[in-house]
Amino acid sequence: ALRYALYVIVHPFDGFWRLKHERKGNLAAASIILVLVIFTLIGVRQYTGFIFNPRKVQDLNVLVEALGVLVPFGLWTIVNWAFTTLLDGKGSIKDVYIASAYALVPVVLTYIPLTLISNVLIEEEGAMYYLFFTLGILWCVWLLFVGTMITHDYTASKTVLSAVCIMAGMGF
Repeated sequence: ALRYALYVIVHPFDGFWRLKHERKGNLAAASIILVLVIFTLIGVRQYTGFIFNPRKVQDLNVLVEALGVLVPFGLWTIVNWAFTTLLDGKGSIKDVYIASAYALVPVVLTYIPLTLISNVLIEEEGAMYYLFFTLGILWCVWLLFVGTMITHDYTASKTVLSAVCIMAGMGF
């Protein structure tokens, strides 16, 4: 199930469909991915080169960093399920949790190498660093969009509407 995450991020439409309908993923793999994301973001915060790390490493609080992942992820999962239930979505909360966790795999795959590379880059090469950092985020957003669309059997326009509702719900 963990290895299947690599298939999902490269073939999102087919991957998320199989994730839901053929049960290729499971809660254990999704939870492991979520823990890997937490460790990755803690590592980014701790080990990014000083040129690209504006925060003081001495102020690192692992609990705050972990909650910085778990709270938004939990809100996304619960609000996603709640709003899509109202909008005739077909996915269960388990399906939403699994699809959302699998959509976060690019964070691990892009941020770990970027953290290592950040220690040897110079400031003038920062544009390349920030480009790949942003591409990792955009990749996750795209996967969350496709995962929501496939999980709930939505069209693209209905997925955009539900995403706006989910973001508003998370804000409240």
